[in-house]
Amino acid sequence: DRTSPLSPLSSSLSLSSLSVRAFASSSSLQTFEVWVHHLADNPNVNGERKGVGRGIGSGLGKTSGHGQKGQKARAGNTKPRLGFEGGQTAGWKHKYGESFGFENPFARQFDALNLSRLQMDVLTGRLPSDSLITMKDLHTSGCIAKLRYPGVKLLADGADFFRVPVKIEVVGASQSAIEAVRKAGGEVVRKFYPERALIKMRQAKTAEDVEDVRSQEYR
Repeated sequence: DRTSPLSPLSSSLSLSSLSVRAFASSSSLQTFEVWVHHLADNPNVNGERKGVGRGIGSGLGKTSGHGQKGQKARAGNTKPRLGFEGGQTAGWKHKYGESFGFENPFARQFDALNLSRLQMDVLTGRLPSDSLITMKDLHTSGCIAKLRYPGVKLLADGADFFRVPVKIEVVGASQSAIEAVRKAGGEVVRKFYPERALIKMRQAKTAEDVEDVRSQEYR
């Protein structure tokens, strides 16, 4: 028998050829042999090789069809990841503050109320001056856009010209705002409300519903 010195698979292939012969002789088929040099791709599977970098006459010389410089002229020029802006600090990092500093995930975002706005609404009659001003009153009058957790905080912007004696209930207040209200003859009551209580207060239809929420003790 013929053996092929081209591959270590020749022994296994020769065994395969013997088995093919045995099968052919037993089934009265035409015998044939399979050798390494018989293995090849199907016709026209692979296209012609593109010759690049072989002079300007081919049309693909010098830059080999990649153009002049830049990211697309480099090897492995795959599509960059989403949000990549060529190496500069991405715009979404600037927008969400991730290029510098950090954001405290436990920070409480109060609804701010300044003394200047409080005094203006009391003088124009939007808020009562002879009774306790609740956070429901602030929400109804439009002093705060949304009554949401953790609540309203009174700030001291306008403390220099605050002259209205009021009694107001809020969740928090700055020390300067408290001193300005006390100096004007008023009082600041600070009381904590959980989220569920603020939702009930926001949805309250009558003054009795508001008083029912305020009368409960929360921790």
